[in-house]
Amino acid sequence: MKPSIFRTLAIVGIYVAFAVIFLNRGPIVSAVTHIAAMLDLNNVFTGANTFPSINNIIYVDGTVYTTVAAAIAALPAAGGEIHVTTAFTPATLGTIDPGSKAITFYLAPETYNFTQIILRNNLHIFGSGSGGSGGGTELQSTSAGTDAIVVGAGSAVQGVVLQGFRLEAATGNTSQNGIHLNPATGYFFEHSQIRDVVIGASTGFKGVGLFVDGTSAFAGFVSVDDVSVITPAGATYCSEWLGFLSAWEMNNFDCEGAGQTAGGTNIALVSSSSTAFPSSILFNGAVTETANIGVFISGAQSVTFHKAHFEQLNGGVLIAAGLATVALNNEVSGEWVSTGINGGSGYLVNNTAGALATFTFRDNRIEEIPDQYLVGFTSNLTEIATTLTTTGLYRTNQLQAIAVSSVNQNSANQFSGVSACSSSTKAITYGTGVAFTNTPIVLVFDYTTKGGANLSAGPSRSGFTVSCTGATDAFGWIAIGNPN
Repeated sequence: MKPSIFRTLAIVGIYVAFAVIFLNRGPIVSAVTHIAAMLDLNNVFTGANTFPSINNIIYVDGTVYTTVAAAIAALPAAGGEIHVTTAFTPATLGTIDPGSKAITFYLAPETYNFTQIILRNNLHIFGSGSGGSGGGTELQSTSAGTDAIVVGAGSAVQGVVLQGFRLEAATGNTSQNGIHLNPATGYFFEHSQIRDVVIGASTGFKGVGLFVDGTSAFAGFVSVDDVSVITPAGATYCSEWLGFLSAWEMNNFDCEGAGQTAGGTNIALVSSSSTAFPSSILFNGAVTETANIGVFISGAQSVTFHKAHFEQLNGGVLIAAGLATVALNNEVSGEWVSTGINGGSGYLVNNTAGALATFTFRDNRIEEIPDQYLVGFTSNLTEIATTLTTTGLYRTNQLQAIAVSSVNQNSANQFSGVSACSSSTKAITYGTGVAFTNTPIVLVFDYTTKGGANLSAGPSRSGFTVSCTGATDAFGWIAIGNPN
């Protein structure tokens, strides 16, 4: 064959190929159009171009998706990711409710206004950090009459992660709660995490900053790490655990009150009935400061504060039996700074539940001598290794720590005092608030006549009578509780 024949065949082949392409141009044009739609090929690149969606990852870019609600609706039933970008940050997120979809949100270092966030199964919200000076993510509530973050009804909620943002209350709120973990009746809230969140740094919640509400259903198996709550004056609590709750681990949790003179209680653990009470709640390295009362335990059980920090509090820990009728197996260890100093009525721990409470005061370091140490215990108190920094006094295995200057008396003649006979006799009644479980031991010392004072009646659990050699002999006395 001559070379000219090869050239002829090649030319014919090219024409045939073009004919095939022309006759089948539909599918090819369709493919090119599809690619152009995905890559937005008709746009001029400006440096701010975005992909609105890739493989169930949706970007709220201000162009294709302008709201979080639209992005949620566009995800498939199984869920996906939603990225709210910096360049097209919407001013208002509205109400975030993922419904039955498992959604992970990524928020830019911006301030977002929102109405409410409803927690559902496997909802993850990741901000860019809670630090205020370095930017971070801020979620600003705009609805004073609506709790900012709540648990959705209709199903159990598990697998929630909240991380890396500041949560601010709505301006003018009077009872708004911040994070209100309130599972609905018949369901529960479990196996979730809250990390690196600051609540109420600029605008505080007048209800409760972090409110774990087990009055309707169980909430538990939750870890909280590096969370701070700043409380405004007039708030209900800084944080509260109420009702049927268990297995909470709080690491580096910080509650700041509005000040000692503003009143208020920082951390409350409260029973809602005889069978619904917080239990097995562990605080590691917690800080509670600048409030009237640091911790209120009312019917809660197995609550442990390990290496806690108490500072600028009129009262450190207040214990009550509550609706659970007992407050058992609670424990505190840590350091106490400017706590329990309040004109004579301050205290480190005040037990109003009596024998219905069991408490351990372990490995505590006290910076300043308080008005009272451990008040209201006649039994069921274990004190181990208490150190007073100001005096160097070291105490261990004590039932009742002693303030040397006052012998733990708020006023004179409660369980010790100086008196005098009248017509050679004197009846003594123990002071208000002194209740001996058993008949105490009573010692009397005649200051006027050596050996001249003796008991003529009693002692009993309420008092005794002294007879004196001299008609008006002065004598000192002390009643000591006898556990036998």
